[in-house]
Amino acid sequence: MDDIEAMFAVRGVTREQLRYVPDEHGGAIAGELVVVDRDRETGEKIEIDCTRFGSGAYTVPPDVEHLQFKTKAKFVLAIETGGVFDRLNRHKYWEKANCILVAMGGVPTRACRRFIRRLSEEHKLAVYAFVDGDPTASRTSTHPQGRLRQRGAHQPFYCVPNARFLGVMPQDIIDYDLQKATTP
Repeated sequence: MDDIEAMFAVRGVTREQLRYVPDEHGGAIAGELVVVDRDRETGEKIEIDCTRFGSGAYTVPPDVEHLQFKTKAKFVLAIETGGVFDRLNRHKYWEKANCILVAMGGVPTRACRRFIRRLSEEHKLAVYAFVDGDPTASRTSTHPQGRLRQRGAHQPFYCVPNARFLGVMPQDIIDYDLQKATTP
């Protein structure tokens, strides 16, 4: 499928448009965002307020191209781990910081990365990726910036080039003598 996708990508066709959607669980979203979706049967617009999920969150669907966004947020905080996302959501950090929280679930899905990129570009939002310092993630730019061969790297609109990394980075382990406090 990767080869077929690469062939069609030359013409701007995504695997989602080819109706090949892998079993991906998109990211969880909480915060200052209204997602405008549509009812599949009637086509009626549905506004989904991401501040109104109680202890839960909105889940990014496999195809995000038809979505519209309303937001006054100042930035997107893309969070690698679900535990950190849950804690920040529970404390309504998004309200205090006027932001949108996105749980990437480790390696984010194509839909999650495209969702973040569209938010960033369409609303001129800064994107900060809060990661745990995994050298694989930062060196291969697995997170919002994409990965070679896997997850649509040959289609640049799945990347988030303006994302900035936050958290412990591999070089920090050396710079701050953290070798004994981290897993090799």
